[in-house]
Amino acid sequence: MPETLNQTLLKVIRKVRNPFPTGAVSKGEFISQSDMEFDDWIWYYITSPNGFRAIHKRGDVLDVVFPFNGTIYGIAIPTDFIELVESINAFVNSPGAKPSDKTSEQVFGSYAWTRGTNSRTGAPLGWEDIFADALSAYRYMFWPCEVIY
Repeated sequence: MPETLNQTLLKVIRKVRNPFPTGAVSKGEFISQSDMEFDDWIWYYITSPNGFRAIHKRGDVLDVVFPFNGTIYGIAIPTDFIELVESINAFVNSPGAKPSDKTSEQVFGSYAWTRGTNSRTGAPLGWEDIFADALSAYRYMFWPCEVIY
């Protein structure tokens, strides 16, 4: 099953340790989806005590059971970061994702193949390796706030 943009977005935000905090927080019990959305923000990080974690875009259908008890953080994700995550999502969901220029050729008899490899481990390249340079502009060394993704 293909990964959704919101699932990829949550993974990438965790990887760069940048939750794009705004300070907008709402805690409590929410009766409907409209109760869960701030007027000022397009993106939200939603969490609950039972371990539910999700990124939500205003206007999209939210897959939770109401009433919902939890915490909602308004987050300010830049448009260029969303575009980068869309590229990562396309890479993750593409069958036989193309490796970058860091490749190794392996031959066994008459059978040969090429794969991307990580220079440290020799493992096949993943989105973390291929998009590392582009993501470095958004990376934080430590979490900038108390939000735990």
